[in-house]
Amino acid sequence: MRNETLLEIKFSLLEMKKTKKINFGILTNLSNLGDLLKNIKSKWLKIKNYDWFYFYQYVVTLEFTLEQMEYRFKNSQSQMISKLSMIP
Repeated sequence: MRNETLLEIKFSLLEMKKTKKINFGILTNLSNLGDLLKNIKSKWLKIKNYDWFYFYQYVVTLEFTLEQMEYRFKNSQSQMISKLSMIP
């Protein structure tokens, strides 16, 4: 699942870059990746060694990045809807 989700995100981003259009299907993939990161983070919290902290911080940073990506895609969707509703 992890590899499929990452590949789908990659191809969605490349396609959006190519077509200059937003594919809101990416939101599902970003959410799935966020769930995966939460599971990984919870496992690392159970590990009691010194190396886990670096990995944990890496995952926290990734979660923040994903949240910002989701916010921007959702915000662009609402902006698009509001612009379309203004068309007579």
